[in-house]
Amino acid sequence: MARLDMLKEAERFNDALKFGDYRQVALKDNQGQHYTRSLWQLSPRNALEEIIRHFTDSPEQKSERRQVADTVRLQQERAQRRSDNAADFSAVIDKIFDEHCRAARVLPASVRPMLNRTEIAELREFADKMYPASRIRQEFTEAARRAWTPREGSGRSRPTG
Repeated sequence: MARLDMLKEAERFNDALKFGDYRQVALKDNQGQHYTRSLWQLSPRNALEEIIRHFTDSPEQKSERRQVADTVRLQQERAQRRSDNAADFSAVIDKIFDEHCRAARVLPASVRPMLNRTEIAELREFADKMYPASRIRQEFTEAARRAWTPREGSGRSRPTG
């Protein structure tokens, strides 16, 4: 599941970069009313418009554009931090898992993932969105197929076989 979370955060980061100019940012006007603007709406379309707006825009308009640009940049930085943290967490979990398998003298491929029904559905849903020949898709599909769900009230903590 750590790998799934890592891939989801990476996807969010890519979307933040790709759609940053179109993301709506909430602002407050002088009367305290809330409204939204995107960087795309406020940015000049070409160099000539940039020069004209440099001289004709009011300080409030320049401030609004700067504020929206800063907010978009902060959102992208936050998405990158979350993606990096998820990747680091996934790498640590993989190392811990490998060490446990090595200590127990068990092949990592022979350990069945313990997932609940929601996690299995989430794995399958994410795998279905991936390219058909993707290694990640194959890995997630196989993990969802092999996963087992512990039964409530069962005396056993792990399945046999």
